[in-house]
Amino acid sequence: MARKRRPGLRKRGEYWHIEKVIKGHRIYEATGETNYRRAEAYYDSRINDIRQVIVYGDRPEVTFEEAVEKFVREECPTKSLERAGYAFDNLLLIYGGTSDRASA
Repeated sequence: MARKRRPGLRKRGEYWHIEKVIKGHRIYEATGETNYRRAEAYYDSRINDIRQVIVYGDRPEVTFEEAVEKFVREECPTKSLERAGYAFDNLLLIYGGTSDRASA
């Protein structure tokens, strides 16, 4: 008997992608996997993490360094990228590795 595929796991080109809606939130991301079984494992892990946040309100622990990297990658204008890099390097010397959630 053939194995059923996961709903929300689709192959686009070479890679498997997650396409799913959880409680009205649309999730669309690449798994980065070409192998179906590894993509399935990534899918299970990712959906579980997302459900914890959306359904149960659990927020992941984020370090200051991770927050800085995300800001530089997603929000920082290209014009000020070099300046921001120098400023954040100095801040990371002081605050690096600490959590941005003060004993929450």
